[in-house]
Amino acid sequence: MKKLMIFAFACAMAITASATKLTQGSLDALKGQRDVTVVFDLSKTVYDKNKTVDDFMKKYYRLPNWMEISLNEFVKEFNEHAYRMETTVTTTAGGKYQMTVTPATLTKGGKLTDVTVVITDKTSGQTIATLTMDSKDGDSDDEKGLKDAMEDLGEQLGKFFNKQAK
Repeated sequence: MKKLMIFAFACAMAITASATKLTQGSLDALKGQRDVTVVFDLSKTVYDKNKTVDDFMKKYYRLPNWMEISLNEFVKEFNEHAYRMETTVTTTAGGKYQMTVTPATLTKGGKLTDVTVVITDKTSGQTIATLTMDSKDGDSDDEKGLKDAMEDLGEQLGKFFNKQAK
């Protein structure tokens, strides 16, 4: 019985550790906002301790537009799951806010970890909210690049926005 309790506690901690967290600000201003521009910044993402995302991409065949495909999966999943907030994201410029998604690490399995999401007001440059999260899914040899990881991040973030809807 004691081992079962320890196992259950460890599972709960693992789930909590990978959850999306609002670390600064509020999502209230985003309720009902359409066309929040989403940008993925992979310029400082580290792969395998000292390599770049390009090194990861060179390991297997990738479609030339892998980034566009991956980003579109993020947008699709976010928009599908954030319906209560009535907030939608897009890859085109427009709208009042920008969501910049910056993963710190790309794992060998294709997961994006230590991801920071910063939402800013485009006019003032003011940070509205900052969130942290990790992708739970990834694929190292998908021809669509980071599709699985970005799809997962979009779904998680959309669900988090939904929970925040008042």
